[in-house]
Amino acid sequence: MLQELHEVLREFSKTPEEYKRYVNSLKESVLTAFYTPEPIVSAISDSLRNSNLQPQWFLDPSVGKGIFIDSFKRMRHKFGVTGFEKDLLTGKILSQLYPDPGDDIRIEGFEKLEGRYSQFYDVIASNIPFGDTAVFDPLLSNHSE
Repeated sequence: MLQELHEVLREFSKTPEEYKRYVNSLKESVLTAFYTPEPIVSAISDSLRNSNLQPQWFLDPSVGKGIFIDSFKRMRHKFGVTGFEKDLLTGKILSQLYPDPGDDIRIEGFEKLEGRYSQFYDVIASNIPFGDTAVFDPLLSNHSE
């Protein structure tokens, strides 16, 4: 299967450099990707639905395979989504799965979220990756405990 994956990546990459970017991106995410079990996501989605909340904007800082987006979209069809996914191949797949005008899948780290979105989202849910990379958040850098 691994050989088949490499063949597909080579076939659909426009250049050898693009192929290398896909492979390197996959290698970087192998040890930090953790996909949330569907029953956990369903419980979160059900509790939102049962509380009669009507959120308009959802943020997933680490989309993975998009299970949170999928679950919340079943809750309410018109739901604006911003999702961050660092893995290049996964991000491209997610961009195709969620092409609606209100959906914004960004293939970069969550730390790239612009400050203008502070206080913007109604719901933020994710299963943050278990890596050893610290994220700098300028909005929280001057806080006091």
